[in-house]
Amino acid sequence: MEKFFGLEVPFLALLGVHGERLVQGESELWLDLRDDLTNHFNTVHGGVIATMLDVAMSSAGRSLHPDALGVATVSLTTNFLRAPVRGRLVARGKVRQNGRSILFCASDVTDAEGKLVASAIGSFSVRRAAHAN
Repeated sequence: MEKFFGLEVPFLALLGVHGERLVQGESELWLDLRDDLTNHFNTVHGGVIATMLDVAMSSAGRSLHPDALGVATVSLTTNFLRAPVRGRLVARGKVRQNGRSILFCASDVTDAEGKLVASAIGSFSVRRAAHAN
């Protein structure tokens, strides 16, 4: 299984999401759409786009906390802006506010022509290992 920014994530492998770039507080990932990722309108299912938005933000957040176990979504607000969508999708995520335990992030998904498809904001909890007493 291809690793996603160093992690094995079976769901992302199933979807075909690939990590492109991960730098301090920013990420970029992509997905080539397939027929099995469409809805009854024959366009990409909104859940695929929402997943890409969520993962772009959480990856960006994880990049700022390399010693943590990871980050977990607390809230996710998604706006779908354009349909139908076909071809390659690119998601970019960015940390807007970095805290020790909570992060606030934003992300966008664009289509093969670079047009904005969806955007999201979210908050993420930094997951740390429990300290032994």
